[in-house]
Amino acid sequence: MRTVVFEICIALAALAGFGVGYLLWDRTDAYYAVDLAVLGPGPENDLIRYGHALIVDTPRYVGRSAENPAMAYGGNDLACQSCHLKAGLQPFAAPFVSTAATFPMMVNNKVVTLPDRINSCMALGLNGRPLPEDSQEMAALIAYIEFVGKGTPEASASQAWD
Repeated sequence: MRTVVFEICIALAALAGFGVGYLLWDRTDAYYAVDLAVLGPGPENDLIRYGHALIVDTPRYVGRSAENPAMAYGGNDLACQSCHLKAGLQPFAAPFVSTAATFPMMVNNKVVTLPDRINSCMALGLNGRPLPEDSQEMAALIAYIEFVGKGTPEASASQAWD
């Protein structure tokens, strides 16, 4: 009898957990609520907005079917937000919020920078080729990632340099 009651309690707990998860799945915490509308005019803010556009509509700008064929760095027409949901703002879906604070980092005894990581996504996620590190697109992606991560504490990875 105790085992049956125990199993029923476990089943009810699991069901409650799934229910709560379902209710919270699409919830955006205030920390992740980034509003591009607060950005005024200016070249720095234009760069942030362009970075957001690149994340949301990657195929149009740098995908295989880019409007400018010379900018076709992606080997497919996936968008960055195919992996980084809601332009990198969805919790638990590869968010960008703390990304800038974790770079540079050491991986396999090699220093990896944020441009290295972005180009890793270009090569692996988008099946393409690296963006030039001095390109406007790379600067825009970094500007957007830094904008959404504003106020993020420095990561412990940076302490490895001490």
